[in-house]
Amino acid sequence: MHITWISDGIVTKMKLYIGGYAQGKLDYVLQKFREEKEEYGDGQPEKFVIVDGENIVEDIVEKHEGEEMGERPVIINHFHKYIRKELILHPDWGMKEMEKKVNHICLQYPNCTIICDEVGNGIVPIDAFERKYREMVGRICCVLAQRSKSVERIHCGLGMRLK
Repeated sequence: MHITWISDGIVTKMKLYIGGYAQGKLDYVLQKFREEKEEYGDGQPEKFVIVDGENIVEDIVEKHEGEEMGERPVIINHFHKYIRKELILHPDWGMKEMEKKVNHICLQYPNCTIICDEVGNGIVPIDAFERKYREMVGRICCVLAQRSKSVERIHCGLGMRLK
């Protein structure tokens, strides 16, 4: 059962899942939702929203226009794409501005599940933007991990609980 906790006066149930490209993160998260619902639920299918990181706001508005989100779980897949998009739109942003933007999402959707690729492994890119992007994803994931109720790393479709 997922227990809420309070961080800076905000009740949150946020979960973070990280892992390499094509490691089965979304399938793993969906399976966990099904298992939690079977174990603790009332037998009714969990109604959740899956959005792509590149289109967080647009996807939520489009899929649920006029609907009250309330406690409805939001799964944000490919969160690293959101960070890339924001850095392209705002190339002068540093960690402070990006963290403020991410805080806004966390406040708006305290029951969200964030799925993010690990992009910091391998050879360091020559391109300055790519280096900034990799560093920003890593640092934002550190912030999200601190604020999340649980953190899991997915490799080959298997989860390893970190927090």
